[in-house]
Formats: sequence, structure tokens, C-alpha cells
Amino acid sequence: MLADGFRVPMIREMLEGKTTEDFEKLLELGPMVARKMARDLNPEKCRGESREGRSAWIRLEVAPGVEVHLARSVEPPSSKEEGMEIREEISIALRDEFQRRRKRGRARA
Repeated sequence: MLADGFRVPMIREMLEGKTTEDFEKLLELGPMVARKMARDLNPEKCRGESREGRSAWIRLEVAPGVEVHLARSVEPPSSKEEGMEIREEISIALRDEFQRRRKRGRARA
């Protein structure tokens, strides 16, 4: 179920109080039917999922080991300036994280 895009809290809720026989039946149904059951069980918890049941995020690899995750629902910047502000925020976040890692490395040495 994790491989099919379900989050742990949703899996826990779907399986709560079920028997082994219920588990087997659920697995036989396949991911599409299980997703529909999950949405029917608790639709407000499924809002962050796409129609395929996967998390509604796009993963962008910008360098080896560095990714940016972009919500599918986010609107593109409305101006060049807004785009530059977002780029600067990403740059600051990366710089701060790399500085923390350098400090930890020095502290261990």
C-alpha cells in the first residue's frame, strides 16, 4: 500500500479492526479499489492526493543529492520578480543547511 502511494495514517485507519482474511481481500482488490475505499472512508484526508492516490508533489532533481519538491497545486510566479524571490529563498535554505552540516563536521573533528 505504501508503494501504491498510501500514507501510513490512512493505511492504519483502513486496516483498523480488520482480520487477516480482510487484509487478503483488500490486497486482492488492487490499488484503484483500495484508493476509492480510502476516499469513501475519509475524503478530507485524501485531499492532498492526486487521482492516482499519489502525493500531489512534483520532485525536481537540481543536482546529485539535491531535490526541490513542488506542489502540483502551486501557481507559477506571477512575475519575474516573484520568481527571483522564490529562487533566493531556495538559495538561502540550501546555504543555511550546508553551513549547519559544515559546523557539525567541524565539531566532530
